[in-house]
Amino acid sequence: MMSFGLLPTITVPTRIKEKSATLLDNIFINCAHEDYYTRVIFDDISDHFPILININSEGIKSSTPNILKDNKYIMSDNNFHKFHCYMRSEDWSILEKQNIDLLSPHESYNIFLERFKNNYDRAFLTCNTNPHKKKSQPWMPDGLIKSCRKKSRLLKVYKKKPVLV
Repeated sequence: MMSFGLLPTITVPTRIKEKSATLLDNIFINCAHEDYYTRVIFDDISDHFPILININSEGIKSSTPNILKDNKYIMSDNNFHKFHCYMRSEDWSILEKQNIDLLSPHESYNIFLERFKNNYDRAFLTCNTNPHKKKSQPWMPDGLIKSCRKKSRLLKVYKKKPVLV
């Protein structure tokens, strides 16, 4: 991997057994100058430890504002009617035959997509009730967090009252 300019970021074992420890899971990067850190999360979710990388992306400009990431789209008949009205009232003259010949296909598509997305968001997007709520473990999906909590509760019950076979 190093011959392709990729550097490993995980340097500790990610699978530990009674008699062995191996580094099986890894993340490779090609930008060593970036500000990042990696972690191996020691948990018994599976036989491999979860790994994570956090890359400081202050210099990277996001195309989607952070506020919109947690918002929801409500698909209802009323919102569909609003979307339909917005699309009908949009000025599409820039995409007519005489004007579209002056634009590249890429420019035409971007104009259409921008207008479509704006109207779509206006009609279906609802604001998040708590935009400042942060997940304690943003690298893990909600379903996995829920499963980990359940497994921890069951392990606690087992430790208090072990079942003898």
